[in-house]
Amino acid sequence: MKNFLKVGVVIGLGLLGTASASADTILLSLTDMPYTETLYDLDFIANASTTTLSVAGYQLPFAWVAAQNSVTPFGGGANLLGDTWTFVPAASKSSASPLPDIGPVPALGFAGGTVGSFDTFSQTFATTPGTEYVYQFMFFNDLGDEGSNAPSGLLVTTTASAVPEPSTWAMLLIGFAGIGFVLHRRRGNLAVG
Repeated sequence: MKNFLKVGVVIGLGLLGTASASADTILLSLTDMPYTETLYDLDFIANASTTTLSVAGYQLPFAWVAAQNSVTPFGGGANLLGDTWTFVPAASKSSASPLPDIGPVPALGFAGGTVGSFDTFSQTFATTPGTEYVYQFMFFNDLGDEGSNAPSGLLVTTTASAVPEPSTWAMLLIGFAGIGFVLHRRRGNLAVG
């Protein structure tokens, strides 16, 4: 009975640790980008019921833009991104803003500031664990007369939700109920003996 209790506690604590974990994945990381107009298709596999997409960047002394932003299931489907981005300003000299675009999802403009100090836009959307998705955007870089020497950075990441799946909650409840039952029986046996 003691071994069963120990195993139950270890499994319960292991599941609890799993429930609160989150996973960050870097989809794209670029620095000192030359003048270019590029369509990016970045694939990722969801590992939670919600995923947060973050697009971060800076550009001195001009600006670069991520336009026509979309996240769709691989093979096509509706755009999962909405018309509002959550903004976290750079720690030093923030200079970024959402911009009008051809669709309902705003483009993202990143401008001057401090080298290595990223402004970040993010959105969280529903995903199906194990399903492949594609984040697509058109990259425009305006370097003016600076050429490819202009300091710039682009970082695209996804973060799995830290919210436990319903199946994880069910397993936790069953595990804790089992532990409670064992403790109850153990106390009952001690009172009789």
